[in-house]
Amino acid sequence: MEYFTLENIVKAVGLAIAILTFLSKIKIFFSKKSAYRGDYNLAEKLLNGDKYPNVHDFVLEKWYLAITGKSLDASIIRFYLEQKNPSQKLRDFHKALDYLVVKHDTKGRTYVRLKKPYEKEWIFQLSKWLNFIFYFCSAFIGTMPLILMDKLVNQGMLVITLGIFTVIIFYVLAFSFLERFQKYKIAKQLIEREIYGV
Repeated sequence: MEYFTLENIVKAVGLAIAILTFLSKIKIFFSKKSAYRGDYNLAEKLLNGDKYPNVHDFVLEKWYLAITGKSLDASIIRFYLEQKNPSQKLRDFHKALDYLVVKHDTKGRTYVRLKKPYEKEWIFQLSKWLNFIFYFCSAFIGTMPLILMDKLVNQGMLVITLGIFTVIIFYVLAFSFLERFQKYKIAKQLIEREIYGV
């Protein structure tokens, strides 16, 4: 019965998570090569000889879905395929999607702009500072149990477990604030590159 202590259960769960993470990384590593080969073959069939302007929207969208695993409107795919470095711009578009809006002009041409509140420079600067402050506070709170670890060890297994959860939760929160600002920054850069043709 002494095997089922809280300490042993926490160790077993930690070990199981580590093993599952390791096995999933191995699976991903070995499946990537064949996936890249398949992506290349699909891209070559569609893009060789510039066939994509004449391809039906449905086929283009399904092709893109097969390569990236993400759905996207055919007009956006065509828009970015006609620009410099289309794969990077399409990746950036997906990352920054929360901040972007797709528009069409009177001639039916597609273009992308920032959503209304995000197009102002002061909103960008305010977002930068707020996300930095929230990131710093979350990271600081998440670091506190690590700094006070020698005091937590003497308090028992439950306090140590709560300390570990505090570190994880606040580090994830800190990362989310950092990621949110990065997406906004990517959206801004994507629009600037589009406007200046870079």
